[in-house]
Amino acid sequence: MAPEWIEYQDEDGDDGDDSSNASSLSNVSAAFTNSSASVAAGPVTTDQDLIRSVSSSFKKTRSKTLVVQVTAPNKNALWFRMKCTQKFKSLYDYYSGTKIRLRYKGLYISIHDTPNILHMKDGDVIECEYIMSPMKIVIRDQNDTEIWFKIERTRRLKVMFHHYAQLVRYPVDKFVFTFNGKQLHMNDSAQTIGLEDESVIYCRSPFPAAAA
Repeated sequence: MAPEWIEYQDEDGDDGDDSSNASSLSNVSAAFTNSSASVAAGPVTTDQDLIRSVSSSFKKTRSKTLVVQVTAPNKNALWFRMKCTQKFKSLYDYYSGTKIRLRYKGLYISIHDTPNILHMKDGDVIECEYIMSPMKIVIRDQNDTEIWFKIERTRRLKVMFHHYAQLVRYPVDKFVFTFNGKQLHMNDSAQTIGLEDESVIYCRSPFPAAAA
């Protein structure tokens, strides 16, 4: 079963007016009152007792499902109604065209988890992270020698810089890496400095430039 996508709205289904919800409780309460009139013996039940009883039965019915909010990194949000015993695989399937990871209270959600397993409540927020494909980055030295790397957007560039230094067999601290004229640092990432796929990082190395 796929999770149901819903527009955000108040629990009673309208824009905040509780009159329809109160009316439905009142109607059911009246039905209970009529049926209890035919009972010959038994404790006298007040209207408030009936309303509490009906409200409790509604809550038990509603507790079989809950609404969760899924927020993306761009702050867009979707709301889904799910069964409390429904596996989150159905929610992952909803995003089948995009690689994502869902996280609740700092922990990643498995496809086998359910709202009950995670002790979720109605209205809880799930964070959605997009998993980006690795980027292709070029490091080009002053001799126009190029080495290509694949790196994740959020990974620190020092991993790539150290690998480059190992390939050319020279200490990494002897190189100066720049992008768009600005020097790069070990703790930078492709995301923080605005690298795109096939961006070129220039490397000033201790090796002399080749004669023209």
